[in-house]
Amino acid sequence: MPTPPSQPAEPAPKPKTAARRPKKQPGVSITITIEPDSEWTVAVAHGTRRVGKPTPVGPDAVERAVRELGDEAALEAVQSVIDEARQAAEERVALLSAQLEEAKKALESLGATGIQIG
Repeated sequence: MPTPPSQPAEPAPKPKTAARRPKKQPGVSITITIEPDSEWTVAVAHGTRRVGKPTPVGPDAVERAVRELGDEAALEAVQSVIDEARQAAEERVALLSAQLEEAKKALESLGATGIQIG
């Protein structure tokens, strides 16, 4: 019996590659930091990469921005820190005013003349 003519083998089908989805862009994080010495800064990160250096901001600007976001818990937290800083500043003013009065009295007792003290 004659052998049938060999037919060329069909090439194996190429495996289908999954359609590539566009790469997700990393999120953006905005961080507000309040240092113990009352320095307020804002920093921005794109994913894990920081964008620039932390920038000093005023507490009033932070309060306005947080108020615009409408998050009551965040607003209360910011206002709490501002209230504490205000109280500390008022206490410092009172202490310095008392020290100034003491210094004025000491200067007077030394017979200082011609010196104007506000």
